[in-house]
Amino acid sequence: MGGPTAAKVRVAALVALVLVLGVALRGQLPGAQPANRARPVDHTAGLLAMLALVIA
Repeated sequence: MGGPTAAKVRVAALVALVLVLGVALRGQLPGAQPANRARPVDHTAGLLAMLALVIA
């Protein structure tokens, strides 16, 4: 068994980027200072649709 192939590395990078995108869209990045504003209504369907478009 050799090292990771290029395809496996690309898949891992894509999964990591999609996770970071999901966290960023939710506004919950670690270390970020929360703004003093009213929180918008939670739209999970919109987040899932955006992730589907990014993956496709």
